[in-house]
Amino acid sequence: MKKQKCLISLILFCVIVAGCASPSMGEPSPIEEAVDESGDTSQAIQSASIETNIAIDGDPSDWEGYEVLQSDPEGDLQNGNFDIAAVRAFSNDQFLYVLIETHQPPTDYVQVDINASAGGRDYILSFQPQAFSIAFRGDVTSGQFEAIGRVVASESAAAEAVEYKMPLSAFEDASNLQLSVRVMGGTCCESPDWYAIDEIEQVSVPQLDEIEPAQDLTLPPPNSGQALVVEQMQVNLHCDEPGDIVTSPDYTMAYVTCRNVDMLYAIDLTTDQVVNTLSLRDAVEHPFGSAPGQLTISPDGSIILIANEMDQSVSLVDTDMLSVSTTFPVDMSPANLAIAPNGEIAYIVGRESGNLTVFDLLNKQFLKTIPLPGLIGPYSVAFAPDGSAAYVAAIDGGLSIIEPSTHQVVGHIDLPHAGWRGDLIINASGTTGYLASVESDWIAEIDLIERKMARKFEVQKPQALLLSEDELLLYFGTFGSFLEISPVGSINLASGEIINPIMFSTPAPHVSWTVDIQGLAFVGDGLRIYAPGIDADGIFVIDAVTQKQSAFIPLTDYAIRQPEKLLINSDGSTLYTVNVAPQAPSISIVDTASGEVDTQFYLETDNPCFSQATSLALTPDDTTIYVSTGSCLLTFDTASSSFTNSIPVNISGGTIRDLIVHPDGKFVYIVDSEGVVSVVDRTSFDVISTVQAVEEGHNIEVSPDGT
Repeated sequence: MKKQKCLISLILFCVIVAGCASPSMGEPSPIEEAVDESGDTSQAIQSASIETNIAIDGDPSDWEGYEVLQSDPEGDLQNGNFDIAAVRAFSNDQFLYVLIETHQPPTDYVQVDINASAGGRDYILSFQPQAFSIAFRGDVTSGQFEAIGRVVASESAAAEAVEYKMPLSAFEDASNLQLSVRVMGGTCCESPDWYAIDEIEQVSVPQLDEIEPAQDLTLPPPNSGQALVVEQMQVNLHCDEPGDIVTSPDYTMAYVTCRNVDMLYAIDLTTDQVVNTLSLRDAVEHPFGSAPGQLTISPDGSIILIANEMDQSVSLVDTDMLSVSTTFPVDMSPANLAIAPNGEIAYIVGRESGNLTVFDLLNKQFLKTIPLPGLIGPYSVAFAPDGSAAYVAAIDGGLSIIEPSTHQVVGHIDLPHAGWRGDLIINASGTTGYLASVESDWIAEIDLIERKMARKFEVQKPQALLLSEDELLLYFGTFGSFLEISPVGSINLASGEIINPIMFSTPAPHVSWTVDIQGLAFVGDGLRIYAPGIDADGIFVIDAVTQKQSAFIPLTDYAIRQPEKLLINSDGSTLYTVNVAPQAPSISIVDTASGEVDTQFYLETDNPCFSQATSLALTPDDTTIYVSTGSCLLTFDTASSSFTNSIPVNISGGTIRDLIVHPDGKFVYIVDSEGVVSVVDRTSFDVISTVQAVEEGHNIEVSPDGT
């Protein structure tokens, strides 16, 4: 039976990978089968007095008091580094909750399979908690895997432990619920490359006298990140893609660049509040703005230099007034900059130039450019803390050593091919440097006295670096681009071991975000770390003692509607949008003359078509809008501005992604996640034909003449 279950896990992994290939990874995916969260079960509790209060965030602290169903000894794992210590699980009136505790933080695994038995049927539920994924469900009662689809309203997370939550209505009958756990690793999909790491045998799941807290279905699904949000007093925040960060010398202020909106945000470190903002757009000449990237601050905290990548310039900001004093052009797109410890000069480098640009900060003027022979694509620069030397790192050619008093190259350190981005930092004594290479997946420890690389740490996509005050830990932030890696981790410099992978929770899981941490900084008393998340549009706050996320500072107002597609009626008087963030399907109706907005929700939660919306289409006569959910069409009457019907559609097995009505009004064309186009008769709503159009479907349109 174990071999059979491993084969089924292999098949289910392939289904998951197909889903994860979507650009919407990280968002709640379109539903392959609608699950009625309020569905009745034979174990339903008619009355309960305690609300379940567990956040799915990978933190097991809120499981205190819940029974351990089975313990597992340390070291019995077959492969990998996911060593199960214990499993806790229970069900309340609506959901199954599962906690998988490990002997050390779980790493080096691909997916977790829960083999569940309920009501005389057997299921496999597979999920990837390291990616906060929802579950994929299959029925294995017959001994063969039969795909059912994604489980609506399921959640998972991994940090110190692994947590999972799913609605009981995902089971045909939730009575006599039992489960076992298997962790899979390796490379799908054949043995020995695809293997079980550790497992727990079947246990019975107790049903507790607890109820699920009520939710506002007109809002996005609740998540663990919302509890960590530091509410901001300033309104209309819109920092898009926060990147690098610096702090004032007294650790009272932090400054963050916002690349996509050409802004600098100032944050009070005593309150975690955004207290000021500065537009950089007017200070540059490029018509598309500045695209601010890296920044650095002077030793006395009076000046900030900002690299304007789009404009090929550098802006000098007066921190007292938070205003741009001057902006000067450079001969490249600046990648990195550094201010000398005496505050008199700044060095600037960029990949397109083979030179080092020198700027006089005392007189606020360009001084000279210095050739960097042997370096190809310089991308990072740093001064020794005593100002006796500066170092420039490049894509190829290693490190050049600069004498700041003469601005001349006086030495060289050989390094392997580094690639195109990563921080260079120097320790307090000036004896050791650390260079990150995003492209080559390593961090180099450089002996600056002997002028050689001392050690090379293999780290996936490191870019931001931060050295602890005692220099025992080296923190790194990563550029994941949908890779399943920790946003932040650290290296024990005594042992060289990579430790403490730190996972983050964002308050807006319906907005796709990837691991992309370009800046790290200690704040306040040094017990916290700020890590701006480019795609999270906010700052993750890390407790340096517990090595966990402790807060989240939003730098934008998150969407609670998230309009995905819009259309306009034939006379241009009304605009309609479908909103994919709320748990309930909804349409926003915009009067184009007045700009007034009215939003209507479909709130029939007992209907199997109830789930998050995916798209919409308008009939040629402007009378009806079709709103798609995972496997259904909802009809919306434009005259009464109300939902009127729900129609399950027998599509190929994928998830409805988009739809369009034929110009003659007789047919609806649907494209699903599997790339299949289905033609639906508007009278009977039968699927009359299908065609495999593309590998993966996203959008569909029909030519104006319908041909």
